[in-house]
Amino acid sequence: MFEKTPLTTSSTIIFPVNQKERRFSRSVYSEAMTQGRIASADINSALCFFEIIVSRVTSLSDLKKSLIWRYFVPFVILLSLIYAKEIDNVGFVWFWFWFYCIFGVVIQLANRQRQVAQARTDLEGAIQMLQPAYIKKGLQWRIPQDPSVWIELVKEYRQTGEPLVPIVHQMSH
Repeated sequence: MFEKTPLTTSSTIIFPVNQKERRFSRSVYSEAMTQGRIASADINSALCFFEIIVSRVTSLSDLKKSLIWRYFVPFVILLSLIYAKEIDNVGFVWFWFWFYCIFGVVIQLANRQRQVAQARTDLEGAIQMLQPAYIKKGLQWRIPQDPSVWIELVKEYRQTGEPLVPIVHQMSH
């Protein structure tokens, strides 16, 4: 679940998500990476579209913070109360505290998995709309296991053995 973002390769451009801003990084792309096949503005438009979908998923950093605030902080408070002998029936309190923790963590993780699955489904629909234009240019969007961490643009033209000659757009006078 806690995936690390891979690096861009010669055949795949990785657009990582900035977890604080909840936006895909645009700085990883330049038109030279696709030999001018797709403009930065087109990439930006697609990423904006994807961000609307991905923003509904609880970020990994927010999930970690939530786990700390909901379970670790109450654990420390409970320990201090037990140490100060403010609780009479310690076994009973521990039982319900662990029940709360296990049940709560399971619910949070299941909820995030549901969010990721829904985002994946919605992204697949969005990509179906955008993909034909990209396929014509030898590119294809691909969704990783957890799309709230990154998204990929695969250079299909490099895999088909097409010569790596820059595309030059001729202007008519």
